[in-house]
Amino acid sequence: MAARRAERVEPIKSSQAFEIMEDFAEQCGDARLARALRQARQQRKPFGRFKDTLAAHAAQREAGFAFERHAMAVIAGRWCEDHATSPRWIPRPRTPSD
Repeated sequence: MAARRAERVEPIKSSQAFEIMEDFAEQCGDARLARALRQARQQRKPFGRFKDTLAAHAAQREAGFAFERHAMAVIAGRWCEDHATSPRWIPRPRTPSD
């Protein structure tokens, strides 16, 4: 059996997270929401403001979070390819609030 090696995974850069937010705003299909999301990005604490703005639009809320999950999976997949490794996904432990 081959020895497992550990790799340090750095968090994504804020510029990548901003790009994901902008991509969602461009494709959301709701001009009013897109404007509000772009404005949220310009304010103080843009990540929280963006999520708060999205949360206030129930029809697009889940689509926004699904978009983000997919984008993160793509980034993780590229990282794995770049480091010649395969992901071993470990389910998050459930908490009473889940």
